[in-house]
Amino acid sequence: MGLFSKKEKVPEISHTSELPDLPKKEEGHNLPELPKVPTAHSLEEKKVDMGPPPHIMEYPIPPKPSEDLIPRVPKVENHLDTKEIEPIFVRIDRFQSAQKSFDVIKSRLKEMESVLKKIKDVKSKEDKGIASWNEEVEKIKERLSEIDSDIFDQI
Repeated sequence: MGLFSKKEKVPEISHTSELPDLPKKEEGHNLPELPKVPTAHSLEEKKVDMGPPPHIMEYPIPPKPSEDLIPRVPKVENHLDTKEIEPIFVRIDRFQSAQKSFDVIKSRLKEMESVLKKIKDVKSKEDKGIASWNEEVEKIKERLSEIDSDIFDQI
């Protein structure tokens, strides 16, 4: 039943202590240097006015479109149809623990079913016994009533 019961040998990877050399810079491909960006410290020393920061610049706000022009997206009623079933990853030890718990629950459920069946059998026997006693009591009442009417009603 185990999914990972086969033991596979992991191939060993040889370790190399030497790394390949980096390619050398070619003479014909000189890249220009990046421009130097002024820092806040250098700006304070020189007291350079950079103007307003770009994020503070004002831009005109476009008018709000009417709601009639906005397309409506239909609501999806059943989200289960649109979602794909994704795999669920569970640690093996937790899976095995859950499997043992599930087996314990199944065995206890079988025990409960057998005890419940025994209780039902005993109850049905008791019900039959009570019903037969009830019939006997009714028969005795009828006979007493007959005797009472035959003997005591004549007087």
